[in-house]
Amino acid sequence: MELAYFGAQVLHPSAMIPCIDDSIPVYVRNIFNPAFEGTVIQGRCQSLKESNTLGRIRNWRSKGGEIPIKGITSVDKIALVTLEGASVIGGASAAERFMGAMADAAINVLIITQASSESSITVAVPENEGEAALAALKNAFELELSRSTINSVSVLPEMSIVAIVGEGMAMKSGVSATFMSSMSRANVNIRLIAQGSSERQVAVVVDAKDTSRALRAAHMAFTLSETTAS
Repeated sequence: MELAYFGAQVLHPSAMIPCIDDSIPVYVRNIFNPAFEGTVIQGRCQSLKESNTLGRIRNWRSKGGEIPIKGITSVDKIALVTLEGASVIGGASAAERFMGAMADAAINVLIITQASSESSITVAVPENEGEAALAALKNAFELELSRSTINSVSVLPEMSIVAIVGEGMAMKSGVSATFMSSMSRANVNIRLIAQGSSERQVAVVVDAKDTSRALRAAHMAFTLSETTAS
C-alpha cells in the first residue's frame, strides 16, 4: 500500500484493497526487461500490533546484510505550508482548525508534522494547491494574525518527497539513521521528516533540485552501490 502511494502512479492505492482482502497476487514487472520475472506481492503483512507483540528489535545490518527496504521513490511538485506562533502552543483546537481549513478548501494533505514544542504545524501538499492552502489558513486564523498571536503563515514551493518503503523496516533499528546519514553525506538539506506508525515508510521533504541526488544517495546507502552521489 505504501509503495503504491509513493510509486509511479501505475497502481492506485485503493486498487490494492481487494488484492489484500482476497489474497490476489500483484506482479511487478520491468517494462525495460520483460524477460525478468519481477516481484510477486501477495497476502497481508503483519499489523503494527502483531509486530510489536511477536518481534524484537534488531539492527538491520545484523542479519547478514539483508536489505530492509523494497523501494526508494519520490513525489515531485510539493509545497510545504506552515503555521507558527504562540497561539499554536497548547491549543488543542489549533490543529483541528488547521486541518479543518484544509478539508474545507479541498486540499490534499500528503504529510503532517508538528514541532514537539507545539509552536508550529507543517503540511506537505501538491504544489498547485499551495496558494489555496495558504489562503485557507489566512482566512481560518484571520483574528490571530491581526493580533500577532500567530507569527506567520507561509508556503514553500519547489519541494519533493523522497521516501523509503519496506516491510523489513518494522522493528529494525538503524534504518532511519542510515537514510538520514545518506542525505547528510550527499549534502541534501532535509526540510521535513515523517515516519508512518507502521514503521514501513520513512519520508523526507527536500528541495526539488536535490531530488535526484537524494535518491542516488539513499540507493547507495542501502544497496552498497559503488555509484557516487553528486
